Amino acid sequence: LVVCGFGYKKFQPIATVDQLQNTALLAAVFTMGFVTLNWALGIMHVSLVMTLRATEPMFTLLLASVLLRAERVTWKMGAALLPVIAGAALSSAESADVTFIGLAVVVGCNVCFA
Repeated sequence: LVVCGFGYKKFQPIATVDQLQNTALLAAVFTMGFVTLNWALGIMHVSLVMTLRATEPMFTLLLASVLLRAERVTWKMGAALLPVIAGAALSSAESADVTFIGLAVVVGCNVCFA
């Protein structure tokens, strides 16, 4: 009922090799996101990892500006992310649990999920 009410399209199986390759690439990147998330959780404290994961919209905006030429990224979009980035920076600035490897893994996780 919900599917029909919102006008979702009926399931269509993968028909071409190109669709299969794109789906496999997306699945691999998504899987790497979970692998790097669990890796980061093993390196650093959960609260710190989740605070740093809150910066994912910044990575989405950066990747959209680089990869999606048709998508116009404005300064207002970047300015809207400043409170999120500032909050994450303030929350994690004094943490003793921060390591360079852990930070790099969280950045990789954010890129995968962006």
